[in-house]
Amino acid sequence: MINLIIAQVQSNQSLEETTKQAKELEKQISTLQDTLISAQNDKISSLLGDIGVIVGVFGLAFAIIFGLSTFAIIYIQRANKKAQIDMTTAKELMEEARQLNEDGNSINKEAANELKVVQKKIQEVDYLLKFSQKQNLAYAKIRACYDPLESVKFFISRDTYTVIFPIILTEEVLIELDKYKTQRDKLYKAVHNIDMKINGFIDVFYSYVDKVENIKDMQGIIDRLDTELEKLESLEKEADLLLNQARSFYISQEERNQKNAKPQNEE
Repeated sequence: MINLIIAQVQSNQSLEETTKQAKELEKQISTLQDTLISAQNDKISSLLGDIGVIVGVFGLAFAIIFGLSTFAIIYIQRANKKAQIDMTTAKELMEEARQLNEDGNSINKEAANELKVVQKKIQEVDYLLKFSQKQNLAYAKIRACYDPLESVKFFISRDTYTVIFPIILTEEVLIELDKYKTQRDKLYKAVHNIDMKINGFIDVFYSYVDKVENIKDMQGIIDRLDTELEKLESLEKEADLLLNQARSFYISQEERNQKNAKPQNEE
C-alpha cells in the first residue's frame, strides 16, 4: 500500500514527506476501514437482532401453530374415536330400533288379530242376545197357541156334552164337533212342528257359540227363526178364532139344552 502511494506522489516532493504523507493516508484509510467495519458490525448486529425477533415471532407462531396442530390432531383423534363409538352405538340403536319395529309390527298384528276376535265376540254376543230374545218370543208364541187349543179340547169333547150337561148328540152336533176337532188337531200339529223346528234351531245356534269362524251362520238361524215366528203369529190367530168358535158352539148347545128342559119342568 505504501509503495503504491509513493509511486503516485509528485516528483517534486521529498521521500520523507512522501513517506509521512503516505503514513497519514494509510492511517486515514485504516480509520476509515475501522469505521466501515464498525458500521458493518452494527448493521450485522441489528440484522441479527431483527432476525432474532423474526425468528422469535415465527418461533412463537410456529409454537402456537404446532400447539394448535397437536390439539387439533388430538381433538380429531378423540372425535374420530368418539365418532367410531357413536357409530357403533348408532348401529346398535338401529338394530334395537329394527328389532323394536319388528316386535311392534308383530304386536300390531297380534293386536289386530285379537281386535278382530274381540269384534267377532262382540258381534257374537249381539247375535246371542238377539236370538235369545227371539227364542223367548217364540216360546211365548207357542204357549199362546197351545193354551187356546187346550181350551178348545174341553169344548169339543163328547164327555163335556154327555156328562157335564147331557144333551142329545144329534148328527149335526157330532159333525160340528168333528169339524172343530179336525181343525184343532191340524193347528196343534202345526204348532208342534214349529216347536220342534225351533228347538232344532236353538241346538244349531248354540253349537255356533264360541266358534268365531261360524259367526255368520248365526244370523242365518235368526232369519229362519223370524220366519217361524211369522208362522206362529198366524197360528195364534187361528187358535184364538177356533177357541171363540168352539166356545160359541158350546154356549149355543147349553142354551138349547136349557130351552128343551123348560117344558119338562113346567109339566
